[in-house]
Amino acid sequence: MSGHKFLIIDEPELNLHPQNQRKVARLLARIVRAGIKVMISTHSDHIVRELNNLIMLSADKDGALRKKHGYDEEETLSPGAGRRIPLRRRPRSPHPLAPTAFCRVPLSRATSVDDVALERGGSQGVF
Repeated sequence: MSGHKFLIIDEPELNLHPQNQRKVARLLARIVRAGIKVMISTHSDHIVRELNNLIMLSADKDGALRKKHGYDEEETLSPGAGRRIPLRRRPRSPHPLAPTAFCRVPLSRATSVDDVALERGGSQGVF
């Protein structure tokens, strides 16, 4: 794949303090601006919020807001740079899914983790 550069990171927030998670988001923005396609999976609200801030700061034409909060122009992202692609369950699973002692709802009918959590009495029943 000559000419194509990709960086794929699974959960870059693991074991990082929220402040460092925001720094990772800013680093990822710089990497994107350098022309490298980045794909991450994350559960971090801090990373998602920071990436959103970097997109919104791209509209700060005079740079006053960026300077006030300590951002560099190289860290901003254009609105088209960030795309959220939700993962969906495939229509047919090659392996049959069956209820377990943990979950009485047949997994083939569960559309999300939330369905399982609700069936178990909310998140307290799952964790």
